[in-house]
Amino acid sequence: MISDLSLFNALVIYSAVLLLLSLLCLFTRFLEVGGDSILLAASVLITVRLLLPVEISIASIVESWDFLGSIQRFFRDNPEVTRSLLVIWAVGAVIAVGRDVYILNRARKTCRSYDVVESPEVSEAAKDLGIPCPVIVSPDVSIPYVAGLLRYTIYFPVWDQSNKRLRMALSHELHHIKAHDAWIKLFFGIVCALMWWNPIVHIFRYVVDALLEFRCDRRVAKPLSPLDRLEYGQMLLDMAKNVSKKGRTPALALDESSALGRANTIKQR
Repeated sequence: MISDLSLFNALVIYSAVLLLLSLLCLFTRFLEVGGDSILLAASVLITVRLLLPVEISIASIVESWDFLGSIQRFFRDNPEVTRSLLVIWAVGAVIAVGRDVYILNRARKTCRSYDVVESPEVSEAAKDLGIPCPVIVSPDVSIPYVAGLLRYTIYFPVWDQSNKRLRMALSHELHHIKAHDAWIKLFFGIVCALMWWNPIVHIFRYVVDALLEFRCDRRVAKPLSPLDRLEYGQMLLDMAKNVSKKGRTPALALDESSALGRANTIKQR
């Protein structure tokens, strides 16, 4: 059964859990032992709970929440207020979705306008790593990123660093593809658009970006030696500096510059 009370409870629980997950994301040691995957799984489960706001049979009403009854009576006695709020919510959701669609279309056009160059080193490394999608090298790309949902494409900058770093960067993007991170970002993007009025949801959208990067970093670094891990960390720092100079990368789904552009996130990585 779904009622006004169950909807309210689901929204409160959802916001509270997202806030808790955002705080847990600040603990680097927790993330080092796989906490990023735990937080991602918990965020998906609590979102499913939000989308299925059924009442729990063993739950009991807290007496101090009796004010909800007066709120319910107010909306029942003033249906025009309810209709107005629904219209405002719908308009806001349409605007939020329209904004994301506009950004995606603009990014797609930007990607199509890139000047493409040949890079035997990148092609060879991509083949050795078994990357299943095209890797496009362009001087217009500042940092590597994956674009697309059904058809993935890796956009890669003209590489002026070591071959070891080249393979690390490509491996990072490959892990994004294997984990279907683009679909996770799309899922939370839709939830964010539907709950445009909730600031906690917008904050958590950036947290999801960071969690996806943490998870890829951990998987890339796991087989590396301690020295190579330091090399990987230095590569991330160099990418962060590049982002600050050239601005954000217009990715379709996995915008690396979102996580690289925040000082706290890059420090944790």
